[in-house]
Amino acid sequence: MAMKKDSKKVDEREHYKKLMVMVVLSFMSMYMLMYAMVNTFANVIPNVNQFYMAGLMTVPMIFIEMALMGSMYMDKKLNTIIIGVSTILLIPFWDTYPAALRRDRIAR
Repeated sequence: MAMKKDSKKVDEREHYKKLMVMVVLSFMSMYMLMYAMVNTFANVIPNVNQFYMAGLMTVPMIFIEMALMGSMYMDKKLNTIIIGVSTILLIPFWDTYPAALRRDRIAR
């Protein structure tokens, strides 16, 4: 019986590891997709605005994943931590992106 419980706990941890991998890959792909409309590689100029926007798109994906696939994530304490950290990250991504745009407009 104890063996079954331990293997179930390992399976639960795998779901959380896959969630983190998904979040990192989503962030990276969204960051790269910011440059989809660039016609040549020479015109790719890394910018902090793309970083903020990729974060702004990635963090809500965590909320959606936790809401729709909640039955995979059984550790309520860890779920609360993930949602809390995601909320804390969403605030600067939400607030800083418009601030960066305002700075760009003022600089022109």
